[in-house]
This record gives sequence, C-alpha cells and structure tokens, in this order.
Amino acid sequence: MTAMAFLNRGELLRFVGDAGIHVLEGKVWVTHDRDDADYFVGRGAAMDLARPGLTVVSATEPTLLELYRVDPTGVRRSIQRSSETARNRALFLAMGRGLRALFGRG
Repeated sequence: MTAMAFLNRGELLRFVGDAGIHVLEGKVWVTHDRDDADYFVGRGAAMDLARPGLTVVSATEPTLLELYRVDPTGVRRSIQRSSETARNRALFLAMGRGLRALFGRG
C-alpha cells in the first residue's frame, strides 16, 4: 500500500510504526526520536522509517514523497518463499509424471 504526499519547504510529517519514504522530487531531513544522527534523503532515494519512537520528516525544499508500509516481520518474504516452494514442488511432480509416462513407468 502506498500514498503520495507533497510538502512545501518547512512542512513536516510525523511517523510512528512501519512506514517508509521514497523521495520522488526534492529533499527531506529525517530525525528519529531514539537516534542521535539526522539524515538527508534526496531525489531518488528511499528510507525505511520503521523504528521505535517518533520519526519526523521535514521538507528542505518543495518535495514529492511516496509513502509506503514497511514489512518488518518479513511476512511478505515468507509468503513469497512459500509460493516459490509450492511452484517448484508442482514443477518437480509434473516432470516426474512426464518422465514416468515417457519411460512407461507408472
């Protein structure tokens, strides 16, 4: 799930939870509640904001952002891996049936 946001210089967004940003145009300054470092994220770059505490994103110039939900638990990856395993198993079984039919076994 994604959304778009336009920020004028100095406007902010606040995040708590599993969010991420992709800067399509412009530049933002990002600060995390429990992180001493600040980050500048420019055009074409993305940043995962899924950290404990509050994250503030502030536009340093007019900025277009894509906002997305991060998958911190790896659920999406696990589902993808399961579907790949099922597809590989089905292919293996189909090949086995084809070989048995070809060689008259089965």
